[in-house]
Amino acid sequence: MLDKEDRIFLGLLQDDFPVSPRPYAVIGRRLRMSEPAVLRKVREFLANRIIRYIGAVPDTKKIGFKSGLVAFALPRSRIKEVSRIINGYPEVTHNYLRDDEYNMWFTVSAGTDRRRIGLISRIRREAGVYKWLDLPTVKVFKIDARFPLGNSLFNGRKAAEQKSKTAQAPRKPLSKRILAEICCALDCSARPFLSVSRSMGCTENDVAKFLSGAMQQGLVRRFGAILDHYKIGLGANALVAWQVRKSDIDEAAKAMAAVANVSHCYLRRTRACWPYNIYTMIHAADRRQCRAILKLILQQLGNTIVSTRVLFTVRELKKTRFNSNYAERIYGRTKEIQTCFRKAACSL
Repeated sequence: MLDKEDRIFLGLLQDDFPVSPRPYAVIGRRLRMSEPAVLRKVREFLANRIIRYIGAVPDTKKIGFKSGLVAFALPRSRIKEVSRIINGYPEVTHNYLRDDEYNMWFTVSAGTDRRRIGLISRIRREAGVYKWLDLPTVKVFKIDARFPLGNSLFNGRKAAEQKSKTAQAPRKPLSKRILAEICCALDCSARPFLSVSRSMGCTENDVAKFLSGAMQQGLVRRFGAILDHYKIGLGANALVAWQVRKSDIDEAAKAMAAVANVSHCYLRRTRACWPYNIYTMIHAADRRQCRAILKLILQQLGNTIVSTRVLFTVRELKKTRFNSNYAERIYGRTKEIQTCFRKAACSL
């Protein structure tokens, strides 16, 4: 059970993580703790899986990936077998079992739309699935998997928003090869950027500058602790598919994205058998609270909504992050990445 101090600590790591060669020393000064004490606490949260990892969350669209949501309709007897096939693909980062006829939902990202479609076909043939949905992303209205913790000393979201508005743009766009390296999960050590700087032949300050530049350019959505929502008391989540009138899509999506418990809001392509065009993820303490949030959104939007389909998550089958090894295969070898780092360092 998290106490008030734990929530303050996690709130800082999630919302206002310092991009610095010694970030845990900076956190220690803010919380009046020693650097070793901060590291011990972080390691404890990592060991207990309250923190999944600390690192960058890239904007896959801006770095050139095409992504989409795929749903399979499966009999219960085939769930384990098919999930093993799906989860074996590095292009699949998330896979969930949900309580619907279409019960297995997973994301696929690839360098081109043609590659993405080809991957889906390959997975489908390998798994022997004959009923499926391919729902490519058309527009992103919100991606913000930062969860309300309460009792925070810092308003990291507002600070980050203000910083993004006022920060000076980097003089040179960052290479995707550089991005592949700085998006690795952060080491839980006093100098977490040291290993990256050594492998890239630059300084820790350079790595921090590259990361700050990526955030200013929008290539990295945010940097900090990624929390397990179940472990912080959000025991239920639902994917809600909304059928919204075409003329009302932007207005409805804006209202949905403004709800704190909504972490994701997308516009996706519809299908003849599946008329839903907006998709949101709602996180709450339990299903009852999820339904209450859904009801409030419905009341607010009125007849803008034609129909809804609520799919509660039954089980998390795969949840991983940006794979730097996979990205390296796409963007180039390590030697080429080192050259990019050195060239970029000259432009800072």
